[in-house]
Parts: sequence; C-alpha cells; structure tokens
Amino acid sequence: MRDVKFLKATSIGEAITFLDEYRGQAQLIAGGTDVLVQLREEEKTISSPLCLVDVFDIMDMRAIQEEGDLIRIGSMVTHTEIAESAFLNQAVPFLSLACSQVGGPQIRNRGTVGGNIVNASPAADSVPVLIALDAMVHLRSNKGKREVPLSAFFVGPYKTSIDEGELLTEITFKRLPEGSKTNFVKVGRRRALSISRMNLAVSMHCDAQGHVDDMRFAAGSVMPRPRRIKEIESLFLGKTATPELLQKAKEEIGEVMVRESGIRKSTIYKKPVIGDITYSAIESLK
Repeated sequence: MRDVKFLKATSIGEAITFLDEYRGQAQLIAGGTDVLVQLREEEKTISSPLCLVDVFDIMDMRAIQEEGDLIRIGSMVTHTEIAESAFLNQAVPFLSLACSQVGGPQIRNRGTVGGNIVNASPAADSVPVLIALDAMVHLRSNKGKREVPLSAFFVGPYKTSIDEGELLTEITFKRLPEGSKTNFVKVGRRRALSISRMNLAVSMHCDAQGHVDDMRFAAGSVMPRPRRIKEIESLFLGKTATPELLQKAKEEIGEVMVRESGIRKSTIYKKPVIGDITYSAIESLK
C-alpha cells in the first residue's frame, strides 16, 4: 500500500511552504472528487510516498467578490456555492447554470471550481463558461505571483501549464455588458451524475436595433483545447440572429470540430449534435 502523509494548510503561505518542503511528492487536494479517484488508479502502479496537502478550508480562497466590473472567485469555492450565489446568478447566470449541472449534490458540495480547472478534463462544465468570460487564473508560489489567461492555461487534455509548487488561488473576469443573455447546454449519457459528452456556453448582447454587438461562444469535449470559437462569434457580430444565420452556425461548428479534432468514431454522432445544440442555444437568446 502506498505511504501517504496528510497535511492541512490553513493559509496560502502555509500551502506553498508544504509544496516546497515536499517537492516531488506533494499533491494538492481540495474536494477530492477527482484526486481520490486518480490516486486509487495510481496505487496499482506507483508505490512511492505521497504527501496530500489539503487546501479546501483556506478562507482567502473561498470568497466571491465584486470589485467594480471585476468579479473574483476563490479557487476553493464549490460548485454548489456558485450555483446558489444570488450575485453570480444575476451577473453571470450561465456560470451558475453550468455548476448546477456538475455531477450530483455530493460532488457539487465538495468539488471546487479550482479543482475543475486544474484537473483539465475536456468535459469540465465550468470551463467553457469561464473561457467565454475571458477568465484569468491567478497562481502563487515561492517565486511570487503570476496571472495566466485561462485559454492559455490548458496545454492539452488533462494537462495545464501550472508549475510544480504553484497554487491556483483565484479566478477573475469582467462583468458581461448590461443586458447580456446567456445559456449553457450539456449533453450526457444520462440526466443525473453525467460526464459531459459535449457542452457549450454562449453569451450575446444586442444593441437597440437588435444587432449583435457582443458575442462569446465556447464549447467543451469537442476540441483538444478549450477556446472561444471566433468562427461562430464572427458570424453574428453586427447582424441580427436570423434563422439563416443560426443554420450557418450549426454547420460551421461541426466543421470547426472536425478541423481541430479530426475524424473519430464519435464524429458521426457529435457533429450533428453539436450543430443542433449550437442552433438551439443561440436561438434561446433572441
């Protein structure tokens, strides 16, 4: 059985100290909904010692704050807290909607937004929304602080640019233009406790003439790395979201997916479905 040491950090500074002291052995743990599953799998092949550093109760990483037009969410805020936040439901409703659909109640109560990001699953439900919001991740280590655009933080499926000894402390993004409408759509194999087969986030704002002047669109589980899909956004900017334009978006998203991910066994299913949910998600905002 693998030898495991457990340390509970009470501050960001203490967490960073533990990461340095046990460099090469330290594993951060928060809600544990991803890490514990991964550790059970690793135990079959890895016998080296491990130090779990628990950062779940660090209060400086558990706040939701508004500073002018900037919103700050601590990395240890849970999916339930985001889903039930009256402020976030008003300011960025598609983020609350996405987090309300993560796993089941037990997972939402323990799983954190920071963990969802660092795990870097292509199916992560909070990520497309945060990508659409042009979110920044804030990292701390004994070398200091750095900020990274979330879109650049992911380097591949289950891989990020976080360095050994770094701690993700918070996520920040600017408020959407007043009057923006948003949606989040998830497709899974079943209604509850489902990992996304596909998901997407969309935000749209129209001027007084009904022309789209702000459009954000991102999708999960359809490309190697999450990003804002400018090919879809540019279709609508300066125009009215007509049925003809929605049909173009439906066709274009499938082509974007194939260009970036190639043809796979799942393509015959995913291509028409991602088109259908793109059409309906944007149409719902008209």
